[in-house]
Amino acid sequence: MGKLLTVGSLTAREGEKVQGMVEIPGGSIQLPVTLVNGVRPGKTLLITSGVHGGEYVGIQAAIETAASLQPEEVQGQVILVHPANPNAFYQRVSYINPGDGKNLNRSFPGDPNGTQTERMAHFIATQMVDQADFCVDLHGGDLHEELSSYAIYSDASTPENMAVSLEAARQLTVRYIHKSAATGGLYGCSALRGIPGILIERGCRGLWTPQEVADYREDLCRLMRHLGILPGTNAPAPSPVEFQYSKVLRAPKDGCWYPMASPGDWIAPGQKLGELRDCFGNLLFEAVAQEEGMLLYRIVSLAVNEGSPLCSYVLL
Repeated sequence: MGKLLTVGSLTAREGEKVQGMVEIPGGSIQLPVTLVNGVRPGKTLLITSGVHGGEYVGIQAAIETAASLQPEEVQGQVILVHPANPNAFYQRVSYINPGDGKNLNRSFPGDPNGTQTERMAHFIATQMVDQADFCVDLHGGDLHEELSSYAIYSDASTPENMAVSLEAARQLTVRYIHKSAATGGLYGCSALRGIPGILIERGCRGLWTPQEVADYREDLCRLMRHLGILPGTNAPAPSPVEFQYSKVLRAPKDGCWYPMASPGDWIAPGQKLGELRDCFGNLLFEAVAQEEGMLLYRIVSLAVNEGSPLCSYVLL
């Protein structure tokens, strides 16, 4: 008997594809999971989507990939979660899990005895991340975000794993790649656990189109070919622009947000990126770039909350 692929109560034998709902210990939530156990041994890839419930392009790409991927074409194993935050997905809530008000992307590695989100994070980390050779977390602009396509890799791992993650990101058709010091997300969690991985951002404003999903699926196929999970070789990628770290500007208080720069714009030190005003139109805060760089994403909702992101730019 070949290697078994098991997540919770779901098991796929060699040459099998199994789909089902996997219950998080403690009850009250189940995750839709697909396991594809290939006919030949190879690497194990974890594909997660919907950590934020309103990021639809990645969720639909994972759903379609899970439906089409067959064990006969796979060398190794693939775990797909679609979506990883079903409460947020079905209740159409940005960022957080409405079950406990926590952000799953800030909750890894989680707590088996914690709140619902913390238990979800612990389950994904221990049941999925820990058996993977590579992790890819599919994100996109949430209901109130606009962005350019990009990939992120973490600097929280070894130089060898950072190099593996960066080389994988270079296989994609995204416009930008940058490094991150964050460790709370799934790709940061995998880095801390010694497993290379990336986060991809594609799509925005809670919208999705068949073309955006097709582009995301092509990224996944390119990644799987690069890892040797799917046969064939990749055509040359369009050379994404690579940056170092990004800087996030946050709202100092609740207010109305008026952005003044768009994703992809080159920005200069001292350039105004937007204004925060109160409900009477009085100026509360000016978001000003401190360094030269390129605007990566911006919030497009009128309402913003204290401490929430307003925009982010990558540094030259």
